[in-house]
Amino acid sequence: MARKAAHRRSPVSKASSSITAGLRRRVLDGTDHDKIFDREVRGIELIGLLQHRRSAGACNIIETVIHDFRTEDVDFTRCDFKDNAIRATHFVRTRFNSSSIAYNTVEGTVFEACTFNDTDIQHCEFSRTIFVGCDLTNLLVKACAFSRCEFRDCTTSNKVFEMCRLTDCDFQDTEIQLQTLTENFGIISTQVEGRLRDGRKDAPHRQLSSVDLLDWLKTATAHPLQKLNIHFFLTGTLLQGSPLLDRAVDLTSWMQVFKTAGSFSVVLNRWVEFLLWLYERDQLTTHVLVRLHSMTNGLLRALEGQAAHHAALATLNGVHLSLSRVVDQYLVVLDDGLAASHREVNFLVEGHQTKEYYYRVLAPLFARADAQITKLVRHNSPWDLGVTFAPGGTALFFLALFLSTRTRIELARIAEKLTTTPPENAPSTALALTKEPHRRGAHATRDRPVAPIFSLDFGGAASNRRAPNFRLRAYLPGNLVADLQLDLSSQRIAKLRKVVKDLL
Repeated sequence: MARKAAHRRSPVSKASSSITAGLRRRVLDGTDHDKIFDREVRGIELIGLLQHRRSAGACNIIETVIHDFRTEDVDFTRCDFKDNAIRATHFVRTRFNSSSIAYNTVEGTVFEACTFNDTDIQHCEFSRTIFVGCDLTNLLVKACAFSRCEFRDCTTSNKVFEMCRLTDCDFQDTEIQLQTLTENFGIISTQVEGRLRDGRKDAPHRQLSSVDLLDWLKTATAHPLQKLNIHFFLTGTLLQGSPLLDRAVDLTSWMQVFKTAGSFSVVLNRWVEFLLWLYERDQLTTHVLVRLHSMTNGLLRALEGQAAHHAALATLNGVHLSLSRVVDQYLVVLDDGLAASHREVNFLVEGHQTKEYYYRVLAPLFARADAQITKLVRHNSPWDLGVTFAPGGTALFFLALFLSTRTRIELARIAEKLTTTPPENAPSTALALTKEPHRRGAHATRDRPVAPIFSLDFGGAASNRRAPNFRLRAYLPGNLVADLQLDLSSQRIAKLRKVVKDLL
C-alpha cells in the first residue's frame, strides 16, 4: 500500500506562507558558502539543496521552517532539531546520529538511506512521511504521532517506538518487535509486511506468528491496555468489543500503573487521541468514550489536591475536556430524542424474529425503562419495531443506552433526523435525568418516586433546545455511566448494536 504521493513536492500553501512570514530566507545551491551550519540555526526559512557537508558540533537547528529542501551525503551528527516545521523535504544518505529531535512537525517528507543511530526523537508529529532504507538501530521514538507514514526496508535493533500513535502507517520489509505493538497505538497486521520478533535483535530472540500472539494474549501478565493493542493489531477493530477493552477503561486498571506521572500522562493522552481518531472515522462506539469520560473524571477526583500529581492532573484535565466535547454531542442527541419520543420510539431492527426474541436480546434496554413492544412491522430485510413507554415513564435510560451503541456518523444522522423546527406556541417541555432503580423485566413498574439529578425546562419556540444546563452535564463532575445506567460490557453493546440498526 505504497503512498507515492508523499514523494511529490507540492508548492507552499497559503497556510505555509503565513508560517514563514517574517523569517529570513536562506536558499542553498548545494554548498554552504556562509557556513550557517557551523553555528546555531534559529528562526530562518531554509530551502534549496545541501550536499557533502558536515555540521559543526555546536550546530543546533531551532524554530526553523525547512521546506522544498534536499540533502545528499550530509552529516548532522550531534546536531539537535527542535521546534521546527519540515515539509516537502528529501533527506538522502543523511546522518542524524546521536542527536535529539524534539517538538518538530514533519510533513510530506522522505528520509532515504538515512541513519539515526543512538538518536532520541520525542514529541514530534509526522504526516505522509516515508522512511526508506534507513538505519534505525538503537533509535528511541517516544510520545510521537505518525499519520499515513511508511517504513520500507529499514533496519531495527530494538522496539524503536514507545508511547506513540501510528495510524494508517505501513511497515514493509521492516522487522518490528513485540513491544512495538504492545507499547504503541494503531498498528494493524494488514499494514505490516515483515517479520515480528519477541525481543531485541542483539539478544536471543525468536520470530513470532499470529498464533504466537494469540497465545501471548492468553498467558502474558501485562496491562490490559498492552493486551488490547495486540488484540487491535490482530483484528483491526474495537467495534466488536472485548473484555480487554472493558478493563482498559476501568479506573482500577489505571490506578495500578500510576507510578511515574510523566509516563502515565503520555500513555493516557496518546491512547485517548487514538480512540478519538477511531471515533472520527466511525470505528468506535460512543459507549467507549462515555465510559472513558467517567473513568477520567474518577481519576481527577482521586488525584485532586495532591501536589505531587500536579503535572499529571494538568494533562488529565486536558484529556477529560477532549472527551467532554464528544460526550456533549451525545447528550444533545439524547436531549433531542427525549423531546421527540412522546412515549413512543420506533427502531429499525434485524428482521425475521419474534417479539419474544427482541425482548430477550434487547433485555438491557427494557431493564432500564417501563416499556413494551407495541409494533413489529415485517419487511424483506430489517423490520420496524415500535416501543411504547408506560404513562408517567421515561425513555431517558432506554434512549441513553441505545444512542451509546452508535458511532459518530450514526449519531450525527440520528441528530439530523431529530432536529426539527418546533411549532409555534409549543408547550413547555421538562426533561429530568433521574436515578431510577435497575429494572429486571420488560413490564417492571416504578415502586417509589425518583429524585432528579438535574432538570431542564424548555419554553417552546422562543427557547433554545440546546440550553447550556443540559449540555454542561458533560463538563461537570459526575459519573455519567452510573447516572445513565450504561454499565454494560463492550461485547453486550456490540450485540445490541447488531440487532438495533437505526432510530426511525
